[in-house]
Amino acid sequence: MTEWRGVNWNDLNFFLAIADEGSISAAARAMKVSQPTLSRRLAALEEVLGCDLFGRARSGLALTETGARLLDHVRHMRDDVNAISRVVTGDNASLTGKVTISAPAAISGRWLADLRGEYPGIRLDLRIDMTAADLVAREADMAIRLFRPDEPDLIARQVGRMGIGFYASRDYLARNGTPQRLADLADHDVALPTADLMGLTNEQVYQGIPVRDRVVLQVNSFPALLDALKGGVGIGPYPCFRADAADDLVRVLPGVRVLEKEMWLAAHGDLRRNARIRAVFDFLRDRMLESADSFTGGPSETVIFPARGGRA
Repeated sequence: MTEWRGVNWNDLNFFLAIADEGSISAAARAMKVSQPTLSRRLAALEEVLGCDLFGRARSGLALTETGARLLDHVRHMRDDVNAISRVVTGDNASLTGKVTISAPAAISGRWLADLRGEYPGIRLDLRIDMTAADLVAREADMAIRLFRPDEPDLIARQVGRMGIGFYASRDYLARNGTPQRLADLADHDVALPTADLMGLTNEQVYQGIPVRDRVVLQVNSFPALLDALKGGVGIGPYPCFRADAADDLVRVLPGVRVLEKEMWLAAHGDLRRNARIRAVFDFLRDRMLESADSFTGGPSETVIFPARGGRA
């Protein structure tokens, strides 16, 4: 029980009930405690305060002068506590307000439209960043991560695997031919994301993709790389769920995936007490699980860099 300078706040609630009901027996019924218990709590409160709060009257109990002055303060305290409770409960239970999502790649625009239709009161703050937001420090409400979260305060669900395949524009392939084997990339111009963008080192990239002498572009932005591939700069790796949806790109070496990473949806454990965050979390989890095949890029014979659970 919470106490301050010897006063037990529960006893103040009992005092308020007795004043409102007019008798200890009626207050005991209202508070669902026994009459002897209520009598003991009133006596304890009067002992701590060093004064009587009630006196005997023909109609039952009557407030003393001190009790009457105390009653106004206790009523204000009750009203303030109820107001705080309404604010907190309203914020957490309402399907309105902002939800911040950190993600390494853009979430489907179709999903955002559907989410808006289902929860019109929720406003999303979507932050596209390859670095992992600190959810414990509340830098975001939830995050899509390409590694298994290990912070103890987080709730995390694996929602699939992100595959990266090779792609090129139709125009580039018409001019330069289509490679049939991984080794054939040595005869083509190649555009690569920077190694850190894929969670790898340069040494790993060039050991797995022997194209060091044919790299004509390296860029630290997937959107910029997508534009370059569409423009016909060469062949390059790109997340399948985006590149497969681009009409002007063709999957090259369809039996090969460059990279495969676990995808996790994570949020602070407090989300279970916040309705809007829980609603967005559940919505994204379900949509990502439904789209697992498109994220992976379908079946593949070879994965150069298989999925790993760590931060890589």
